[in-house]
Amino acid sequence: MAQKVLLIDDCPSIHGLVRARLKDEPVELHAAFDGESGLQTAATLSPDLILLDVEMPKPDGFEVCRRLKEDPRTMHVPVIFLTGATSTEQKDQGPGTGARWIM
Repeated sequence: MAQKVLLIDDCPSIHGLVRARLKDEPVELHAAFDGESGLQTAATLSPDLILLDVEMPKPDGFEVCRRLKEDPRTMHVPVIFLTGATSTEQKDQGPGTGARWIM
């Protein structure tokens, strides 16, 4: 059975890249292009993993992750941050959110 992965990212080209990278993997990739729709999709989909962009318009990835971890329906879903950011300040925010980083 394929694992359900939810990608929350506001950049369509990132969705294409992730879809291409995962095309041969046993995953069912679902997409959300902003934080609010990502939160709604996560609550109804019950994904096995969430790939989350940090740098999105409001709410940003940190806020989305905080809300995911507060919601009993999504609090146990692993979250991996996707970012091209190199800021130490941004990286330092990650551990307190319960997410992991992929850069």
